[in-house]
Amino acid sequence: MVFPDADLDDAVALTVRSCFNIAGQGCNLTTRMLVHIEPTVLADVDPLSDVAQQEVFGPVLSIIPFDDEDEAVELANGTPYGLGTYLQTRDVSRVHRLVRRFQSGSVHVNGVSGQPPGAPFGGYKQSGTGREGGREGLFEFLQTKNVYIRA
Repeated sequence: MVFPDADLDDAVALTVRSCFNIAGQGCNLTTRMLVHIEPTVLADVDPLSDVAQQEVFGPVLSIIPFDDEDEAVELANGTPYGLGTYLQTRDVSRVHRLVRRFQSGSVHVNGVSGQPPGAPFGGYKQSGTGREGGREGLFEFLQTKNVYIRA
């Protein structure tokens, strides 16, 4: 998401770089590349189209216009997936308002900076449950047992 207060040139450069970073091979990039196709930018994408609703495994960037924050959140949450959300804005108050509303495992603000060591990684909805890394990632290796004793 690129809000009107963001530096548009910078936002486009960061978004395109993120989309095509390491040939689209990262799970938490805007795409992931399994076969060779030319980098593609699609403008004015219908939010209900397959390219907007499905995970695209290739260097494809879909641009969907929005009018306000509520519509932006609705569009971001309007897919069955929720691995990462990306937004561009200079308004820190907006960031704090929106991050709570996104249904995704991570939110990247003003460019992708990578995941810090020890940070949990994972998604919402069909992007998976559970986490890798961090304290949350250790829970997969634990087994909980309840013991009930009548004395």
